[in-house]
Amino acid sequence: MALFKWFGGKTAAEHEHRADELFAGKDWGKAKLEYEKALDKLEAAADPEAAAIERLNNAIRRSCQALAQEHIQSGRELMRHGYRRDAAELFELALALCQ
Repeated sequence: MALFKWFGGKTAAEHEHRADELFAGKDWGKAKLEYEKALDKLEAAADPEAAAIERLNNAIRRSCQALAQEHIQSGRELMRHGYRRDAAELFELALALCQ
């Protein structure tokens, strides 16, 4: 078992747990990536649980929304200081995350 884990990497549950920790720490970008890894592992399983797939898709969506909100807030701050071009880039990134 340990040898398989060594070659197979983390399980879907381990990725999801790490993602939950990252999300709680407001590290939404890294959380999104970990949720995606968990989803990939889960979908590669022989008989993935539909509820778990839905839970991970919702977690990815929440991570994207939180990250988009952070970009919007940063963009507003940049606008306030006159950095319109930089702000526009953050607004575009936020929009892309929401699609």
